[in-house]
Amino acid sequence: MTKARRESPRERRHEVDTGTRDGATSAERDRVKDLEREVKGLRHANGILKLAGVFFVQVAYRCYAACLRDLAPIPYRRPAK
Repeated sequence: MTKARRESPRERRHEVDTGTRDGATSAERDRVKDLEREVKGLRHANGILKLAGVFFVQVAYRCYAACLRDLAPIPYRRPAK
């Protein structure tokens, strides 16, 4: 009785790449990895931009509030009779 030879991952990958076996080819897997890496970078950049937006809104609000505080109220003068 002989043992059944086990296929190596390299042989299976070659069969998928040549089309004799179902599955994602090496080029497709590489493309998916690249796209996932790009999505991760874009999500990171988006998070930074959101934080920057919050920061600038807070700064603008502080400046606006300071300007309102600095404005002295104009006293009301009755019209002359």
